[in-house]
Amino acid sequence: DSACGARTYDDHKGVDFAIRDFAAMRQGVAVLAAAPGIVVATRDGMKDKNFRAVDPKTVAKRECGNGVLLDHGNGWTTQYCHMRRGTVAVKRGQRVTAGQALGKVGLSGKTTYPHVHFQTKHDGKVIDPFLGVDRTAGCGGAPAPIWTADVARQLRYRPVEIYNAGISNYKPDGMAIRNGTFLPWLSGLTDDAVYLWADVFGMEAGDVVVFTLRDGEGKVLFEQTRAASKRGSRGFLYFGRKVVGSRRMQDRLSGTVTIKRRMPDGVYTDRRTVGSLAR
Repeated sequence: DSACGARTYDDHKGVDFAIRDFAAMRQGVAVLAAAPGIVVATRDGMKDKNFRAVDPKTVAKRECGNGVLLDHGNGWTTQYCHMRRGTVAVKRGQRVTAGQALGKVGLSGKTTYPHVHFQTKHDGKVIDPFLGVDRTAGCGGAPAPIWTADVARQLRYRPVEIYNAGISNYKPDGMAIRNGTFLPWLSGLTDDAVYLWADVFGMEAGDVVVFTLRDGEGKVLFEQTRAASKRGSRGFLYFGRKVVGSRRMQDRLSGTVTIKRRMPDGVYTDRRTVGSLAR
């Protein structure tokens, strides 16, 4: 972790850029070249499968899955992994420009959720783009990111992050939400229950999560605080309660999920506000 936190695990050699869910993957999310260069290697044809559902031998020495390797000159290379089968759009020897589409985000290789693994090397040595060429493992010292200034601002460090959130009128199913098949609001339900849910990256035991539901005028219909009981790279939480007249307010409900973590220099807060489906 470039900030010595817990947003990754030891020996992970790249930066993972995840997309919202499998529905977004099916719609297609482009993987773009980070800088101009020449394609030196590609792979396509591997199936998009959750690594936990296949024989590990099927991806041995092909953990990257479908991917592209670019040479940028002066010893610099970048690698793009886990692309969707049949989407690799470049060929070996081809010259590409910064921002050119290389393929689409997928689930090939050693992965359990749709994302692109982005790996940078200089003279064969893995470089953390958040830290720079002269930084090695361990904490301390001043980072010298190799991101452009604009990208560095967009990728500011977040120790914990609400990745996806929503409102439903029945108990949310985390697996269906991640698969992009969950229908948030079902007609015909009569118990007036309303749920707020959140998918969170980087959760630690003791993180405080607050679920707040409001009507169209901003009146609080419920507010509930929960504390995370365990650490997890990815966690799914929800809270629900009966709300009288919720069916009438379906298109006017709004929910806020707030996560708070006590840090050495204060409290870090992340917040996501969502509307009901018909809004």
